[in-house]
Amino acid sequence: MIIASLLLALPLVLPSIAQVGDDAPILDAKDAEHRAARIAVTGDLGMAPLPPLTADSPLDSLVYADRRPVGDGVDNSTKQGGPELIDGLIPPGPGGTGTFLSEIFRYQLPVGYDPEGPELPLIVAYHGFGSSVNSVDDSTTLDEEANARNWIYVAPTGIDDKLFGSPICQQHVEVVIQWMLDNFQVDADRIYMVGFSMGGGVAANFSSRRRDPDGIMIAALGCVSGAFDWTQTWTLADGMLQDWLENNFNFEGNPAQKAFNYKQASGLFFDPFSYPPLPGDIIELNSMTVNLEHMPTYLTYDVDDPLNEIPDTVEALDALLISLGATTLKTVQSGTIDPDTLLPAPHSWAVLDETEMYDFFEGKTVERHPESFSAMQDLGGNLSWASTIQRQSQEFTYITGVSDPIGGTLTISDVTNAVSVEVDAGLAGISGIWPVRVTASSADDLGFTLRLTGFDQEPSYLLDATTGELITLVNSDPTTGTLIVHVPATTALDVNVVSNPDWTGKLFSFPSPTTLDQITGVSVNMPAASESAWLIVAAVEQLYVVKGVTLTALAAPPGLVLPLVLDFDGNAGFNTLVPNDPLLLGLRLPCQVVGLDNTATPNSVSNLWAFEIE
Repeated sequence: MIIASLLLALPLVLPSIAQVGDDAPILDAKDAEHRAARIAVTGDLGMAPLPPLTADSPLDSLVYADRRPVGDGVDNSTKQGGPELIDGLIPPGPGGTGTFLSEIFRYQLPVGYDPEGPELPLIVAYHGFGSSVNSVDDSTTLDEEANARNWIYVAPTGIDDKLFGSPICQQHVEVVIQWMLDNFQVDADRIYMVGFSMGGGVAANFSSRRRDPDGIMIAALGCVSGAFDWTQTWTLADGMLQDWLENNFNFEGNPAQKAFNYKQASGLFFDPFSYPPLPGDIIELNSMTVNLEHMPTYLTYDVDDPLNEIPDTVEALDALLISLGATTLKTVQSGTIDPDTLLPAPHSWAVLDETEMYDFFEGKTVERHPESFSAMQDLGGNLSWASTIQRQSQEFTYITGVSDPIGGTLTISDVTNAVSVEVDAGLAGISGIWPVRVTASSADDLGFTLRLTGFDQEPSYLLDATTGELITLVNSDPTTGTLIVHVPATTALDVNVVSNPDWTGKLFSFPSPTTLDQITGVSVNMPAASESAWLIVAAVEQLYVVKGVTLTALAAPPGLVLPLVLDFDGNAGFNTLVPNDPLLLGLRLPCQVVGLDNTATPNSVSNLWAFEIE
C-alpha cells in the first residue's frame, strides 16, 4: 500500500479525446479522459472499443443507454467550492490489487475531515456500462450529498467499464474499499453501495457475495435502474455485447458454456426458456440476491425505461427481497429529465433521488452475526456464525442456520454441496448454557462433516438428545475446543453437547490420520495436579464412570491401559512407529488419558482422541 500511496500523489496523465461526430451528443469530456487514462493504465484487455455515441444511437440497448451524455464537459473535480475529488491508482501485484492489473478509482473526503477524528460512513458508487468513475460525480449529487452529511465517497472502476462484476472485477472493487479503510477514518460497519444499470447489478451481487463477518460487508444497498441477470443480458444482446460478455475478464464464454460464471456474478436468474415476455420466471436457487435477507435495499427506476426488462426485473427483485423479510424502499419514477440537457432520460442516474436514498441509508449498520440466516455461496467460506468448505467447485453451496441463545440451541439445515460445516457457538450468542442442543441435516445425498466449536467451556462429548445415549465416532480437536461428527445424508443429527468439568486434559497425535510404516508422535497435557496418568487405548466407545470420573474410551479387553509418566507440568510425549501391516488400514482406535494425583486417584480426563490409520 506504500506504493499505492506514492502513486496517489502523482497526477494521472489524461489524454485528450476527439469528438465523436459533428452532430453527435458529446460524451462528458472529463469522463472520456478518465476512460482513456484507465485504458492507458490497464492496457488492451482484448475487448472491442465502445461504438461511437451518435445523435440517433439506440437507447434501448445497454451499449448506448448507460452512456447517455450528461454534464457540460467541464472539469468537475471540485464542485461549487466543495472538497476535491481525487483520482487514485492502486498498482498491480502483492500489496496492490493482487492481480496483474492496476485499478483506477476516485474518492472524496468531506470538508473538515479529521484524520484523528471519529470514523465516518463510506458511500461506494458504481458506474454504469461503458462509463468511467468520473461519470458518477458528473451525473449525480452523490458526492455533494456525501460531503453535506460528513461521509466519505469513493467510485471504483472494477478494472474496466465493460466488466459485469466477474470475480476479478470484484476483487479490484474490494481492494479499493480496503484501501479506503486502511488510509482513512472509515466505519467498517457503515459502508453503503449504490450502482446504476449494470452497476446496480454489480453492486447487488457484490453485496450478496460478502457475508464473511470478519471481512468487508455492505450495510445497505442502492440500485438505480438495475440490470441483474447477465444470462438474460447475453440472451437479449447483439453480437458486440455478447462478445464482451464472453471475454475472459467477464465470463469466458457464453451461458451454455459457462453457466455458473454468469450466475455467480448475477443478482437474479430467470429461466431462459420463460421469456419473452420479460423478465421471465425467477429461479431463486440460482439468484444470489437471496443473500440480501438482512440488507436494507433501496430500489428505483423509471416506468418508461427504454431497456424493457428493467421495470419488471426491479419489481421481481423487490418482491423476492420482501418475501425473504428484507427491508426495501422502492421509488418508481416517470418523466425523468436530464438536468443538463433537459431531454428525457428514463434510463440514467437522473432517476435517482439522492437525498431520499441517503436518508434511507442513514444510521443503518452491518449485521455481522445474525441469529438466523439462509445463504447461497458461490465459493463457500464464512457467514454469520458458520463456515462451509465446498464439496464441488463451480456449483453453489446452500445452508440455513438458526440460533436460540436463550434456549441454548443451534440448528443447521438444508446443507447442500458442503464437505464440511463449522459452527461457532460463541458467535451464535450461545454462552453459559449447558448442554447445548444442536440439530443438523443434509439436503443432498452425501452428508457433511460438522465441526462444533467456540463454546465458553471445553466440549467433551455428544449425547443423543432423545435417548441420552453416547454418540460414537466423534472426533475432537483439543487445540481449538472442537468436536467433529459426520452428519449422514438420510438421518438428522440431534444431539446435546456436554461439557464435563473433569475433562481438562489434552491428547492428540500427529500426523493425523497417520499411515503405515510412519512414525507418529503422541502429545499429552494434563493439569499440573496430575502426577501420573493412564493411557487408555480402546476398541469400543461407551459412556461409563470409573472411580468418580466419566470416560468414553472403554478400558476393557481388547483395549489396553498403559501407564504414563508426566513431567512437573503434567506433560508427556512419545513417538511410535505404525507397523507396515495392511490389516491396520482403516483402523480407528479411541484413546483417552486419565490423570492421577499423588494417591493414584483419578482427578482429570483428556478429550477422546481417535488414532486413525489411512
